Amino acid sequence: MKAREIIRQEAPQLFSFGSTDIWPIVREYERTVTATINGYVHPRVSNYLSALQKALRQQGIPPFP
Repeated sequence: MKAREIIRQEAPQLFSFGSTDIWPIVREYERTVTATINGYVHPRVSNYLSALQKALRQQGIPPFP
């Protein structure tokens, strides 16, 4: 997707994805809903998991393979 490539080049700090990355089936409603939910949830879950990994490292717990 050309739009996603441009966003990643111009603003790599932004979270971006294509709906076909999430739901590669040609069903517009389902793909739109799934992509919308991913766009809302992904940054929050990513921040949560990063904070959890940091806390575990601080406690001396080794990373999982």
